[in-house]
Amino acid sequence: MKKNIPFKLLILIGGISTTIIYLIISSSIGENKLKSIKSLLTIEQMQLIRKYVFPYKLIAIQEKKINELYSLIPVLESIKKESGSEIEVKESIVTLSNKMLLKKYKLTSGFYTGIRNIFPGSGYIDFFKDNLFVISSRGILAFSKLPLENNTSFKQIQNNIDDFLPFKEIDVKQSDIGKFSIKDLLIFKNTIYVSYTQEIKKGCWNTGIISGDLNFNDIKFKKLFSAKDCVSAANNQRYNVGAHQSGGRIIPFRNNKILLSVGDYSSMDLPQDDQSINGKIISINTEDGKYEIISKGHRNPQGLYFDKENNIILETEHGPQGGDEINLIKVENINKKIIKN
Repeated sequence: MKKNIPFKLLILIGGISTTIIYLIISSSIGENKLKSIKSLLTIEQMQLIRKYVFPYKLIAIQEKKINELYSLIPVLESIKKESGSEIEVKESIVTLSNKMLLKKYKLTSGFYTGIRNIFPGSGYIDFFKDNLFVISSRGILAFSKLPLENNTSFKQIQNNIDDFLPFKEIDVKQSDIGKFSIKDLLIFKNTIYVSYTQEIKKGCWNTGIISGDLNFNDIKFKKLFSAKDCVSAANNQRYNVGAHQSGGRIIPFRNNKILLSVGDYSSMDLPQDDQSINGKIISINTEDGKYEIISKGHRNPQGLYFDKENNIILETEHGPQGGDEINLIKVENINKKIIKN
């Protein structure tokens, strides 16, 4: 006597068969395994099938293409730097709600690589006499006379910053490359200072400073400040190395000293460790590179201002979703060797 196969079992077998066929076809989309089927369909039809039937495969293909394009962006910036050609600028004018005009100047070449995200480009500025200096996240350094005008260009200054930033050897995922970069620019007493994420040893990072005598043709930087300790994925139990939380703000202080903010690199225990510079504001002697901690307990301090008249330091830092806090540090406490928490 013939037994009927249960309906639920038929559904299960059908579902498994459909899934297997789906996975086989999905794994072949974008390759040469389905040439006979592809030849019967137009490009538009194939795109529709990928979009609505095999969306995950389409996403993977698109992500691969995006990563390939992203990998070219740092190369373009390196080529621009090696050429020494000028950085073009385009002016645009915006009418504000109060009828005043706001002039915006966009650097249309050279500044390609971003910091938080790979694109668009990021950089920093500072002023010296009647000149505006700009530096990209990967070390393109240039200046222009003020005031800026439409079609103004910035002239590149040759430099050896590439000697300190290991872009070619860096071993991190593609989306994090920009975070290991230059963090700030300061021109103070005819000296130019640049903070950056420094690889202290293989895969172990912290924030350092290089400096050089200011000129408009070729600047030879050398290390001014380098941390003794560093943060790596191996000693960070919660996260990978958070180079986007590296701080790096530099400002003039007093008595041949500058202030540097250093982030916690996603290592949340370090801001309370007095033996570590991470999660701190430190004062650095520009003559010998020696430092002292003046404030601790910070996450990602990037806003820093010294008010000489009131003898206070204002510091701002980023929280996980943006602005976090504003801190007021009294210089009189620094004189008393009190580390504010």
